[in-house]
Amino acid sequence: MRWFQGVAGDGAGPTSRTGKPIDGGFLLSRSIAELQISQGRRWLGVLALGILGVVLAGHGLLSPERSVSVQIVSVVLGAGFLWQAWRHLTMSKTGIVLTEDGLFDDSGDLICAFDNIGSVDRGMFAFKPTNGFLIRLRRPAGFRWIPGLYWRIGKRVGVGGATRSTEARVMADRLKILVDERSHRA
Repeated sequence: MRWFQGVAGDGAGPTSRTGKPIDGGFLLSRSIAELQISQGRRWLGVLALGILGVVLAGHGLLSPERSVSVQIVSVVLGAGFLWQAWRHLTMSKTGIVLTEDGLFDDSGDLICAFDNIGSVDRGMFAFKPTNGFLIRLRRPAGFRWIPGLYWRIGKRVGVGGATRSTEARVMADRLKILVDERSHRA
């Protein structure tokens, strides 16, 4: 367990493992649970996206017998997959930290504040990432996506993907307990 101290922006504020100050500065917030991307799954995803991008771009560039439109579509799709592989490689170095104040990614960005969490669902039929869980928010939040770790669209946050299922289950259970305790107090 880690403790984050201080107020962001004062030079002595809370910092993540990467050394960046955490936005919104929460004072003495104890880390309740942490969720990291499995490195094997991370590299497998990067490799699969990269190979698909190279094959599609190569098909478009090295197939002169195809029509020009097929070549252009193949090159554009290949470039898109290569961009996604690079994005997956650079953005999936982070993890998620659950504190009393909410969910934060390891670089310090707020995923969702605790008072905005309506419910947590990790049921079989929930629209959630693999090895993860779904958070329903009370108020809409902006769009954000870190491949293999989480996505946030409107009133829903999906956590998981390339994470370990046991870590995600522990985080979901602890978050559900905190939300249930809050609802019983209100």
